[in-house]
Amino acid sequence: MRFLCGLPRSRTFWFTAYFNGIEGVKAVHEPLNGCKSRQEFYDMVEAEPDTIWVDSGLYLTDWADRWPDASNVVIHRPVADVCRSLTRRGIVFPEAYQELTRAEAVYRRTPGVHIPYDLIDRSMGAIHKMLTKEPFDPQYAARMADVKLELTEITGDPESYLIWAAGGN
Repeated sequence: MRFLCGLPRSRTFWFTAYFNGIEGVKAVHEPLNGCKSRQEFYDMVEAEPDTIWVDSGLYLTDWADRWPDASNVVIHRPVADVCRSLTRRGIVFPEAYQELTRAEAVYRRTPGVHIPYDLIDRSMGAIHKMLTKEPFDPQYAARMADVKLELTEITGDPESYLIWAAGGN
C-alpha cells in the first residue's frame, strides 16, 4: 500500500496529477469520497495495492495502523498557511484552525517520510522513490514543478467524512 497525505492546500491534487503522468503509475485523489463504510475504503485500497492513495483526510482513518508496512509520505504545511490559503479562495469554516491542528498532530505521528511543504520540489526524488517503482525523471519533475494545479473548492463528501469522524463502520 502507498499513501501520500497532507493538510488541504498542500499539493495533494498536484501530486495526483504528477503520479498519473508517469507511465505505469496510478494515483487516486481523495479516495475517502463516496465511501459508505470503513470496509468499503479498506476493500478499495486492498483491491489495488499498487495504487497511490492521495488524500488530505486520511488523518480521520486508521490507515497507518491497518497497513503498518505501507509506504507513506506526509507533507507538512503550517496550519496558519493552510488557513490563509483556504480563506483566499473563499473556503472558510469556523472550526478550521482547530480541526487542521488536530489533523497535523495525527500526521506528525504517522510513520513514513515527512516532507516540509517548502521543500517539496527539492524532495521529489525521495518522494518518487518512496511511492513508485518507476525510475525518477528529474526533467519531468522540473516540468511538473512549473504546473499550477489546484482545486478551487472543498471536494470532500460530508457523508464519508462523518463515517470516519464519528468512528462509524
